[in-house]
Amino acid sequence: MGHLRLDTDALISAGADLRLVARELDHATTRSDVVADAVGHDGLAAKVRDFAQGWDGRRAEMLEEIARLADACTGIGENFERLDTEFAAALRGDA
Repeated sequence: MGHLRLDTDALISAGADLRLVARELDHATTRSDVVADAVGHDGLAAKVRDFAQGWDGRRAEMLEEIARLADACTGIGENFERLDTEFAAALRGDA
């Protein structure tokens, strides 16, 4: 009989990490404005702002996908933990 092994802690942690990545991407324009203000050269500052704003549409798509992946990781980890608890209870005759 095969064995299913799944590191639910790693999945739940990956979900949390992906949410952090999404937050960073979501604030990229604000962060780029800070960088642009700090470079000390108007032309370079404009390029930094152009770059940051030039991929707003793609960034929004990425944010949606990252959020879905974060939810999936967390959901899979939590559901497998719940199933494991239910199966253990059933084996003990508690269910």
